[in-house]
Amino acid sequence: MKNKKVAAYLGIALFALAAGCGTAGEKPAVPVSEAADAKDPADTGELADTGDQADTKGAVRTPDDRDEADSGPNTAQEEQKTESLTGTVRSIGEDSMVLSQSFEEEEGVLVAPAEGSPDEVQISVRVSAQTQYEVRTVKNGGVNGDADVEKRSGLFSDLEQDSSVDLVGYYEGEEFVAEKIVIYRFV
Repeated sequence: MKNKKVAAYLGIALFALAAGCGTAGEKPAVPVSEAADAKDPADTGELADTGDQADTKGAVRTPDDRDEADSGPNTAQEEQKTESLTGTVRSIGEDSMVLSQSFEEEEGVLVAPAEGSPDEVQISVRVSAQTQYEVRTVKNGGVNGDADVEKRSGLFSDLEQDSSVDLVGYYEGEEFVAEKIVIYRFV
């Protein structure tokens, strides 16, 4: 009886080992559509929908190749997690500002701690030449939704102390780097 169990376990182990065997890095076969009107991706510089990408020299890289090739200098950019912040501008510098962060207590309800309050969280925000600005003028308290909002392109100079803003960007240490700033004007 004991020999039968050992033989069964050995058989299962060998089966599992055989099922896992294969050539490492072998690319699985991808079915190709042979429609008469289909164009050859190599003719147009496009890639077939295989999840592969062309590198800058035109060679096709598999997902395994990308992991090795992309671990270079661009890794820092990929590690930056895009986040959103909402708050009130407390002060404005030459290429920066200090934001007093607002928090969402309930769905759709923002709470802005009073200036100087122990609950106030101030965040240093840096802007760059690539930062995009948008000014949204809200009429009638915004009761009619988008119909009450006028949007236009903006500039850093549109920022004012005590302006309400939405930011999109990422943290670099303790500093938030803004990629887009939406400035709200309530009339």
